[in-house]
Amino acid sequence: MLTPSVIDEITYIRDILGKKPEYRRVSEKVANSPEDDSSERMVSTLQGLSLKTCYIGGVLIFALLFSAAGAYDTDKVEFLHRFAIWTTLGALLILQTVVSFRVLKAIPRPLRMAIISVMMTVVVALEVEFLKYVGFIPHEPDPIVSLIFFLLPIILPLTFVILLIELFHSTKPKAADRQILDEASFNWSSNNVAWVHASDHYLEIGLSSGETRFVRGRIMDAAKHLSSIGLQVHRSWWVARSEVEKIETQGRDRVIWTKQDKKIPIGRSRIKLLKSEKWL
Repeated sequence: MLTPSVIDEITYIRDILGKKPEYRRVSEKVANSPEDDSSERMVSTLQGLSLKTCYIGGVLIFALLFSAAGAYDTDKVEFLHRFAIWTTLGALLILQTVVSFRVLKAIPRPLRMAIISVMMTVVVALEVEFLKYVGFIPHEPDPIVSLIFFLLPIILPLTFVILLIELFHSTKPKAADRQILDEASFNWSSNNVAWVHASDHYLEIGLSSGETRFVRGRIMDAAKHLSSIGLQVHRSWWVARSEVEKIETQGRDRVIWTKQDKKIPIGRSRIKLLKSEKWL
């Protein structure tokens, strides 16, 4: 007889193998979402995109929007020329902002962000004047001070957004920065495990003390170690019975709220199991 865990694994492997190879890596990251929830899967897919991909996409969107609008009198030239102008300026802005943020890391972040925001406005203004001088931007040169104040309303917010992305990415914990334990070296019995979340080839383990451990392993193996105190409630989540604060219905899905105020999805194929164990 097929158990819910076996059914989940078969369905998950089938879904991944049914996709094209280039999408499999992104599909493997879809583990936080309630099963069969397309909107949550889309969020997980976007989160899996690399920083480089986000920046390239940002440059292209910026160039398309400003080219289509013919912003700042660029409507006097052909669309492809306009697109080349805005792509060049967008790429320079992102590249210079990112490099400045990473090079000036000795400066405290709030001050660094303020300095770079102002500095980028001046730098872009100088670059625009140079592009006018060489004929790439078909426009007469402007007084540099007037141009800086003219560009300030657009460069300042764009720079700030780029800096926020860099700030988030630089503070986001990376697997390489964590102490990764092997499954055999983690003492499953002595640690008060509250929940376990599978992510790629690692398990993020939340303890009742609020601490977090990272173990190299599989969720099904963790569920076996901890079968006496909790249940695997989702393809990628296990939770201790004693840590369950409440169970809510949200639309078509059900979620668990733990005593640590952590939201854990319940897989639809697990509903029957939870009812048989008197969780529901």
